[in-house]
Amino acid sequence: MAEHIWSVLCSKHLIEPQTNLMSLFEVVEKITIVGGEERLAHSHAEGKRGFLFPVQMEVVTYWLRSNLSEPESSEGRVIVKSPEGEVVLSQEFMIDLQHEEGGYRHIVTYGVFPLSSFGTHWFVVEQRRSSKAKVPKWSREARIPLEMIAGK
Repeated sequence: MAEHIWSVLCSKHLIEPQTNLMSLFEVVEKITIVGGEERLAHSHAEGKRGFLFPVQMEVVTYWLRSNLSEPESSEGRVIVKSPEGEVVLSQEFMIDLQHEEGGYRHIVTYGVFPLSSFGTHWFVVEQRRSSKAKVPKWSREARIPLEMIAGK
């Protein structure tokens, strides 16, 4: 299985083409939504679960081969859980370490965020692993908190 090295929630990244070095900008830990309580109450009054908040965020993950000399691949995903534990977003991806002797970066981009409540939301990075029952299951590799706050 590929080894998860790190994951970061940020607003954007930049890869320098000559060196392939990556810079991450504006690590996101907390977002305050001015007028958020009113927007949420209004959407609930209309019978909706919440509203889509426009945002520019990325979860950047970095993976290495479990044995650096042997090519491998795996499946990963990032799920977003509300403060109540409900999965509100999910995106699967391939962890392709077949051709790279170094690591593999994967970027999951978000342009909107479904908000049904305020509080701590969790971005959970998982990898599909084999189990004794030979039925693959998802294994948590990292959790990244995002505090969503209603502002005045």
